[in-house]
Amino acid sequence: MGQYSFSQLEQLWEQAGGNPLWAPVAAGIALAESGGNSTSLNNNPSTGDYSVGLWQINYYGELATSRTQQFGSPTSLQSNPLAQAKAAVALSGNGATWQPWAGDPVGNAALSSTQPMSAAQVQSILSGAGRSTGGAAAGTTQTATLTSSSTAFGISTTPPSPPSGVNALNPAADLVWVAQFGAWSIFTALVFVFGLILILLGLLMLGVVLLGPVVGPAGELIPGPVGTVVSRTSRAGKGSSVGAPGRTASAVGRPIAARGRTRRSTRAQSALEERRHEYRMTEMEHRAATSRYRRYPPGPSRVQPETEEPF
Repeated sequence: MGQYSFSQLEQLWEQAGGNPLWAPVAAGIALAESGGNSTSLNNNPSTGDYSVGLWQINYYGELATSRTQQFGSPTSLQSNPLAQAKAAVALSGNGATWQPWAGDPVGNAALSSTQPMSAAQVQSILSGAGRSTGGAAAGTTQTATLTSSSTAFGISTTPPSPPSGVNALNPAADLVWVAQFGAWSIFTALVFVFGLILILLGLLMLGVVLLGPVVGPAGELIPGPVGTVVSRTSRAGKGSSVGAPGRTASAVGRPIAARGRTRRSTRAQSALEERRHEYRMTEMEHRAATSRYRRYPPGPSRVQPETEEPF
């Protein structure tokens, strides 16, 4: 294939192992450099160019030897679009730096932003510079969806690839990669901590649902979603330090008897039974006292007459 559209260039970049986040920028640079023509050749010694292919890989002068060893001869590269994409991935450090293409509008914009751009942004730059957009209206939506699903808050969800090829020893590319990797590491750590907190909260709520009431700091029983609430309040009564039973709350969902009682609810039930027993005993004592009162009401004292003893 000689002519490539915007979406086809994005796919070719990813097929060569390029970072999908930088696929729109790579496609825009290819359109700005060669118009999407894989067989393009710019042989202009006055500008120091012997550039071939979609991304115009330059073989002029001293670059010829190293580029031939790294990417093959200009002729072979010109006939192999996938090799051209692999060369672009290597020269850009897989999106770490676009310095080799600083002369075109998309490469210059990518250097200024240092962040991936969407297909719509890249095409807007191409249109503003009077360059072909590659007819990628359909590819714009696809790439924008991929970018939004692969980034969060402007940070890639995958670790950035380190510089490679000729940029492996480039200090600028190394600094860019370190900054991107640091941002990715911090973002990943925050996501991990936030997820761990959510898991712990979920386990706590699950424990409340399964275990029912728990004892609060003041000794009261805090109700769960199921179970009976019994409050232990102090009571001034004869021979008892167990509180009176509080109001009961109906269980939401299955009753507690259907799933067994916990130790706390068992102790509360025992306290309730003891309180009922004391109430019955007090009631019986009260009834007995009332009965004695009615049977033997209080009256004047009976005084026995004194008898004189004989001398």
